[in-house]
Amino acid sequence: MDWKTQITHMISDYIREYENSGTPMRWKAPLVGFAAADSPEFPKLSRVVHPEHALPRDILSDASIVVSYFLPYPDEIVRSNLEEDRNVSVNGLSLIAASAEWAMAYRETNILFGKLNDYLKEELEKLDQQGRPVSESGRSPVRAALPLKAASMDSATVTSRWSQRHVARIAGLGTFGMNNMLITDSGCCGRYSSLVTDLKAPADPIRRDESCLYKRSMAADHKPSCGLCIGRCPSGALTAEGFDRFLCSKVCEANQEIHDPGVTLGADSEVCGKCLSGLPCSFCRP
Repeated sequence: MDWKTQITHMISDYIREYENSGTPMRWKAPLVGFAAADSPEFPKLSRVVHPEHALPRDILSDASIVVSYFLPYPDEIVRSNLEEDRNVSVNGLSLIAASAEWAMAYRETNILFGKLNDYLKEELEKLDQQGRPVSESGRSPVRAALPLKAASMDSATVTSRWSQRHVARIAGLGTFGMNNMLITDSGCCGRYSSLVTDLKAPADPIRRDESCLYKRSMAADHKPSCGLCIGRCPSGALTAEGFDRFLCSKVCEANQEIHDPGVTLGADSEVCGKCLSGLPCSFCRP
């Protein structure tokens, strides 16, 4: 069994057991991609995302493969965020609130990631490079590390020093849409995580074929099609000309006040997701 299949099974099996442990959340089948730690795309992220964006070998000195995975939300969670349009005012900001189900999905996926990533690291480090138990083979174990500190958000720039979406792109999981979300074969509604390893495994090719209908049409004949995500943005932070991440962040903070009042900002329900819901790319690559 190749490493990607083995890790996909690890993730899927853990999630199925976790779903029976009392969480109200369910997830669709995960997508897994492998990025080469020495890919020339990683240094570019210091210009594209954050000037201090970490490199894989900042996290694990002998890193070779970054394992990136995507957990898609179930259809009913996405539809709830489309159907539940509550006009509210929070801290002087008027907005259409995210649905309670969407906020729950964000919270529960964060909790899952913390446990699942520890499990993946522990299980990988029980195996050698051939995927056999170290206890039987006597060979050196696989090494893995989690980008916990690097993945924290820089509140001054509202960017991360380890962007899960950009790492997923390098791992071949998809391309960016106009809404700044990665469009995968299972759409753009869900969450990403990753861990850095010294696996001796082939990397996946970066996807070059455009997944976004708007970008695809503009590249073909300069006549935009779709663009529904722009119209779905409740604040005007997302436009055809660009993206105001600070205004978007204010909307997400306001949603946290709605769904988790009094909780410290930067955790739990700091979400919106309107620009992901009800799109041709919500559930698949169009």
